[in-house]
Amino acid sequence: MERVRGFVTCGNSFAAGRGAAHYMPEGAARERCNGILYYQFLGKLLKNFDADQGQIIRELKEIQEKLCRKSDLVMSFTGTEKAYGDFRQLTAASRFCGSAREREPGWYQDNLLPGKSEAFIIPSEVSYVALGGIGEYTGEDYLLGRMVSFDYLWAKIRAEGGAYGCQMSVFPNQSWTMSSYRDPNVKRTIEAFRSASRWLKELELREQELLNYKIGAVAGYDRTPKTYVQAKRMDSWYLRQEEPQVRAKVREGLLKASEEDLKNRRQAMERFVGEGTVCVLGNRARIEEAAGQFDNVTVLME
Repeated sequence: MERVRGFVTCGNSFAAGRGAAHYMPEGAARERCNGILYYQFLGKLLKNFDADQGQIIRELKEIQEKLCRKSDLVMSFTGTEKAYGDFRQLTAASRFCGSAREREPGWYQDNLLPGKSEAFIIPSEVSYVALGGIGEYTGEDYLLGRMVSFDYLWAKIRAEGGAYGCQMSVFPNQSWTMSSYRDPNVKRTIEAFRSASRWLKELELREQELLNYKIGAVAGYDRTPKTYVQAKRMDSWYLRQEEPQVRAKVREGLLKASEEDLKNRRQAMERFVGEGTVCVLGNRARIEEAAGQFDNVTVLME
């Protein structure tokens, strides 16, 4: 029930996540574990549980044997030096330590979903539209994402189109996304996403305007996180084998970015909006109006 409510109340997250499953292995893995595909898997599992329960139990045991290994355990600790000393003593005496790693960890790979655009009909008067693809993760790109959100998309999607919200996000894994929230449109929004490079071509900024954008971008980028959030971020760096210095490099590029630097990202923007994957969760009538935009339309919920 929680997931069903999520499709209707925060469909933009599910649309962006589903879109990512078409262009990056990480997105495909997340979709299978926590997205629309997982919801469909659960529905099929429950429907056929009595007939398939034997096979389900066998497969779960196989998964348990692959995942639940002491030698693959990674512990993360956040606290004072004294507390860390106590932690080391406790773990050293526990049964979790002392196991040799049976194999070196490798990068997880998952099959990407086929196609470039799809839509899912849900019982909603509004829609959630997402466009996603692979870009780069530089200071200029991060700043550009903020500018597209608060200038171009705000005008086209929210002010003119009537959506409750919209944004462009540039992520450290080099995923770029545009999305709309509680949007009365589908076709119009897709067209607006696809036209973003024109806005960049015509961009003209006064020095103070650029400075204001940078101030807002740095405030978002360097927002002081709670301890729990900072710990998760550092865990992610470790597991992804990312260097923390990347953040400093991105920040430096953001602060040094000029109008010319931003306009030089036009080719990357054109590639993103032209080749990106579209995914929509929303109203049947609006999706049917834009049917020519999709490789596949599925009734997810009635």
